[in-house]
Amino acid sequence: MRRAVSKLLLALLSLEAVSMSSFALTGTLADLENATPDTSTPVAQAPQLSSAEETRIDNQLYQRMMKQAHDSRDPKEINAYLDLARKIKSKQLGGADEKSELQSRVDFYQEQIKSTPVNEQTDDLYYELASSNDQLGHPDAAAAVLGEMLKHFPKSNYAPEAHFRIAEAAFNRKQYQAATQEYLAVLSFDDNKYTQQAQYFYAWSLYKDGRFEEAIPPFQRLIDSLRTRASENKRDALLLQDSYRTLSSIFVQLGGVPALAKYYDGKPLSDEETQMYRQVGDRYRDQKQLLDVAKVYEGFVQRHPDDVQAADFSKDAISVYKEAGFAQDIVRSKNEFIQHYDIDQNYYKSATPEQQATIRPVLKAQLDDLANHYDAIGQTQKSTADYLHAADLYHKQLALATEPADVMRIQQRLAEALYNGGKFEDAIPYFETLAYSTPNAKPSDMGYFALLSYQAHAKEIANQPTEQQDAWLDKQLASSEQYAKAFPTDKNSPAVLLALTGKYLDRKRFDVVDDIASRVLALPNGSSADIKTASILKANADFDQQHWSDAETSYRQVLALSTLDTTERTRYQNQRAASLYKQAEGAKTANALDDALKLYQQAGEVTQDAEKSR
Repeated sequence: MRRAVSKLLLALLSLEAVSMSSFALTGTLADLENATPDTSTPVAQAPQLSSAEETRIDNQLYQRMMKQAHDSRDPKEINAYLDLARKIKSKQLGGADEKSELQSRVDFYQEQIKSTPVNEQTDDLYYELASSNDQLGHPDAAAAVLGEMLKHFPKSNYAPEAHFRIAEAAFNRKQYQAATQEYLAVLSFDDNKYTQQAQYFYAWSLYKDGRFEEAIPPFQRLIDSLRTRASENKRDALLLQDSYRTLSSIFVQLGGVPALAKYYDGKPLSDEETQMYRQVGDRYRDQKQLLDVAKVYEGFVQRHPDDVQAADFSKDAISVYKEAGFAQDIVRSKNEFIQHYDIDQNYYKSATPEQQATIRPVLKAQLDDLANHYDAIGQTQKSTADYLHAADLYHKQLALATEPADVMRIQQRLAEALYNGGKFEDAIPYFETLAYSTPNAKPSDMGYFALLSYQAHAKEIANQPTEQQDAWLDKQLASSEQYAKAFPTDKNSPAVLLALTGKYLDRKRFDVVDDIASRVLALPNGSSADIKTASILKANADFDQQHWSDAETSYRQVLALSTLDTTERTRYQNQRAASLYKQAEGAKTANALDDALKLYQQAGEVTQDAEKSR
């Protein structure tokens, strides 16, 4: 101990001539205990001191250090002087373990505060006592000391930190209301190194205290301050991420969509709002509440239906419903998507070409899914309304299709949906396009469906004026002729033509029947039954038109058929004979007597043959 005191005394003597500013510049004060005296000037051998003398010197040194601390204005110098004074007082100049050192500091500063009149105290005493308590692991004791310091020195330079440390202690004790007051106190000072942390924990204290709505603005201000720095500072980036997560959790606690709408109501759309809707959706996803995720996305669309990001939110809501398997919501959300983003709606029309290019494939996919859905319901439930809904969706989808194969697929589904929905007239152009103007794996099927559509619509207009029915029959005939021409070897070609002859016979349009029969007879690979029917129709049509020569020729061809029974053969022999008689009468009237005689003779022979065949 004597060596330590002597060493310290020598150091002080050697530094006697050095001004206080020199301490500040050289930094030797903090190392005063280990200072080495200047040996360039001979120093007398230190005398051996008595115990009383040593105590007297210690007191002098102690008083001197305390005075220097009192007179100094530099916090670092003050703390260094006080620490030396403490070591002299506690006789720890030789060093001690850390815990003993800290406890010594606590005891020293407590005594100084107790023994020093209030008007002579400094905030450094309280600060050092609080610091020592904190380092000893007594944060509550440290907070109590800092509270006392603030009572006496409310404008202390240590005030921001003091309020922050008190707030920390209260936060750790879960006394969140007290913590919020102290963090607010920190924020009342000019910007300092505790400002950002205080802002963060102030918001967190409100959150922990269940004051969720009050916590929103502080978290938002914190996010605003961090965004500009997050790209350059990893710590700020992590803090920003945590702040987003916490703020979004607050909105979840407050009910999600209604809370978001309430907070952002009246505010122009910002990147922050968009981001927060995404964040809140993420929090619900973390909790596996997929229905709420979708509702949040739809909530954004309801607030900002015309924003460029609305389509993305709508699309994502549909994806979430599909992920969760909510069938009714899938259908509803897809219908809403189409109603809002279809190409004939204002959203699409006002979008940029780039935005439209982004929307089109998504819109087409929703149209395709929904059309298939309603088509399937129509088939299952035989529902005309669902078939027609599907047809409308196929029609919308067709406007978006670009690939030929896709166009053909959609046209076929559209035509079939219209047909199944009873819109036969509307289905015909699509069937005919597929049959005659589009490369198709089964064009004859499409052409045949067109003819079935004509036939079905003809029944629908059966009570309409004759003129309307006749006009439709002519259209049906034209399509039938087109079918037979396009698919001459198809087994249905003769039938689709022959099916119309009865209606034309009813209308006594024998010329049309004659033409139809001729077309059938010109088809290759016709069945014997079709050939027989067409031949008879043609012969009768020629006869009814009084084309006697043509009729006689046509009946001769009918009689050449091997499929006639006796009765039929007799009938058509008589018809042939009648045709010859009519020709003979015509020749007689024209005074072509020789020709008339020959024709009468032929007619007689045919009549005799008919009688023989009975």
